[in-house]
Amino acid sequence: MEILSLNECRRIAQRCTKSDDIEVLSYDLRHSTDAAAGFIGSAQILHIVAKTEGGIVELDLFTKTLPTNDYHRKNVETTGVFYKEAEFFKAIYPGISRFFNGKTIPVCYHAEPNFLVFENLMLQGYKNTCEKGLFDASHCKAALASLASFHASSFLFEKSMDSTIDKMYPHLGCDKIAWFKNEKGHPGYEHCMTGARSLGVVLDAHFSHVPVKVRNGVKSLLLSIPSMILPSKNYRNALSHSDLWCNNVMFKYDALNNVENCILVDFQLWGYCPPAMDVHAIIHITTDKSFREKHKEELLKFYFKTFKKCVEVHGVDSDEFLTWEEFQESASEAVPLAVTNHALFLQICLLPESELSTVFQDITSTREFYEKDRSPVVLRGLEIDETYRSRLFAALNDCIDYVAGQQ
Repeated sequence: MEILSLNECRRIAQRCTKSDDIEVLSYDLRHSTDAAAGFIGSAQILHIVAKTEGGIVELDLFTKTLPTNDYHRKNVETTGVFYKEAEFFKAIYPGISRFFNGKTIPVCYHAEPNFLVFENLMLQGYKNTCEKGLFDASHCKAALASLASFHASSFLFEKSMDSTIDKMYPHLGCDKIAWFKNEKGHPGYEHCMTGARSLGVVLDAHFSHVPVKVRNGVKSLLLSIPSMILPSKNYRNALSHSDLWCNNVMFKYDALNNVENCILVDFQLWGYCPPAMDVHAIIHITTDKSFREKHKEELLKFYFKTFKKCVEVHGVDSDEFLTWEEFQESASEAVPLAVTNHALFLQICLLPESELSTVFQDITSTREFYEKDRSPVVLRGLEIDETYRSRLFAALNDCIDYVAGQQ
């Protein structure tokens, strides 16, 4: 297995077992039916058989490598986002993890620009919710609690270093490495523009009752997504997950199927933004309008209360980093990104499998979908799938409501 040497495998086993006296007898990568082949990475299980003082142990660890699809692999290499995730776990994770309030992010045992090895959360009982489902209040609160721990750890780490993330790691900034980099010609930028244009087609085809001025305002807002993910110039920034949809949070349940804990996974798109960016994003992307009308204020207060606890347990006044007033005010930057990202994510993530298969049937179809025009595929998906239609229309209605409220 060329991607991993025997010595590297031994070091992974040492870290995993916390034992220096260990001999690796065999190791191999295995396919997992639960490990999805993603656009930005491909997942497998690393199986290690090792001998320790206590006897023979077998380890099954979760791994991520570059995508197997040539098109996606080239884009990942061009954008550098796999490298960025590896650097997050190699350089930043060791510093912030000592400030976590409970289990927040999976343990990473090996981080290189083409290969990542993590603890296997599924073996510990963690799983995703149904990707076409929506979160209830208990799932939202579990996810927000993990976000509060993550954001608090960022501020506390910066305080301990008497510096800031952007100054300590300038080479990893969103202006340098980002999937949605605000740079024409950049793969992620072009993918975003293609998505925004296709949503514009959907607006004109299915929302003709909405005033043209409002529809044009939504289109402009969608096209501005890459500029909205940059660090804020008005509010204090913290580490941001920046890719919070249902597949990137995993939950553990007790014997009565109550949510016990939540872990944030997949950090290829991590950024540096005010905490409100992540908070409003996950609330918008994983819930519907009726739920938000009833629970949004409660969830925002829950997040901030948990954030305060995560900071103050370390003997620091949380207002040093973020006050309630600042958190509320920063929503002015967070909400427009949340509503637009919601529509952009759902456009692809909930696309019917029958349509996705046509996208990936050959390189020409894939390139057409990502770089030129995906509206025919999206419009067909809306015709054949009720869930896709209702969720995407709801997301676009959120964009319409936001723009109408600003005009």
